[in-house]
Amino acid sequence: CSLELIIESALEATRSLVEILDLTACSLELIIESALEATRSLVEDNRIRVKFNYPDELPTIVVDQNQFQLALINLMKNACQSMLTGGTLTLSVTQKTASDKISISIRDTGYGISPHDLNRIFEAFYTTKPKGLGLGLLNAKNIVEAHGGQIFVSSQIQQGTEFTICLLSNNKNLKYKE
Repeated sequence: CSLELIIESALEATRSLVEILDLTACSLELIIESALEATRSLVEDNRIRVKFNYPDELPTIVVDQNQFQLALINLMKNACQSMLTGGTLTLSVTQKTASDKISISIRDTGYGISPHDLNRIFEAFYTTKPKGLGLGLLNAKNIVEAHGGQIFVSSQIQQGTEFTICLLSNNKNLKYKE
């Protein structure tokens, strides 16, 4: 089995995510809390302060809870790994009720991503980490896109990085699993 075939199989699996999503109405707050719990050891080990910037009541969203949580975990994990000597992880949610649009932002005060790397972070197997596989951000992007959303990134060296997920709280174009 060639490496090329393995890579193509891995990429095909992420592309066909939309066909296997197990969509249900989920608490966005619960998804965020679960993702944060999954990264708790990184947060504690790196002495990271977590700030929340969202309304008292977060909306219910229609997603595959496990997949969407995985996307958030990948983004939070990267944020924590960029703040090895402490920093602040800010989780923000904004909702435009008139349009059903939700933005979920994960911002860190880490070392940032260089412009050269910024253009490649969503490529398969591209990593700047000694032990990284280069699949976490690609996975996050594919999961968000499978849910009909988009993911944006902005970064400044020595100031940090912000990933923003934009999606509809109830995307009627997605099909519930039967």
